[in-house]
Amino acid sequence: MIFMDFILRNIYSGTYDLNSKVWLGIDLLASYVNLRPGDLLKLSEADVDVVHGELTFHYPTKRKNKLKKTRLLDHHIEIIAELKDRHLALAGVLFFCHHGGVQSVKPDQPFGPKYLKSRWDDACRALGIDGLDLYGGTRHTTTTEIARRAGTANARKASAHETNKAFDRYCQYEDDTAFEMIRIVKGKKQSVRVKK
Repeated sequence: MIFMDFILRNIYSGTYDLNSKVWLGIDLLASYVNLRPGDLLKLSEADVDVVHGELTFHYPTKRKNKLKKTRLLDHHIEIIAELKDRHLALAGVLFFCHHGGVQSVKPDQPFGPKYLKSRWDDACRALGIDGLDLYGGTRHTTTTEIARRAGTANARKASAHETNKAFDRYCQYEDDTAFEMIRIVKGKKQSVRVKK
């Protein structure tokens, strides 16, 4: 998780003054493992509710004809409320959009499908990190850290994976079951020492 903090700090320092929603989007992906970049970029201003502190996803990826809501941490609610006040927009405007300052991009033009990924890649290059894509660096890393701290069952529930096979691709943590079983077995046996 330490390397992800470095990447997020690099993204923050490189993009926050130009458009703080770049860092925010990547930080949301790194914080809420049930989010997907494509779904995040489809959020309208109306879907980002600071009063109730949640994001509403209409027809999210991997769910057919369902609605998905994600509750936000207090610090994300505060940041989003500040951004909504600073960049007033109609309810139907996409939340993750440009505010000007990027060549050949108009204000209120939505982020392209690979915009967050390209900012992630820029930060990784600047830090000398190779082969770590946005999805792996955010969702996989955070899912693995949740499993390490709270167990794989909680990580699976947080990530909203419906199958173990899909979850196993994201969670790179092996729990201590095998170690604990060996410890139990070895604890029951007397140790045998070989005399020299």
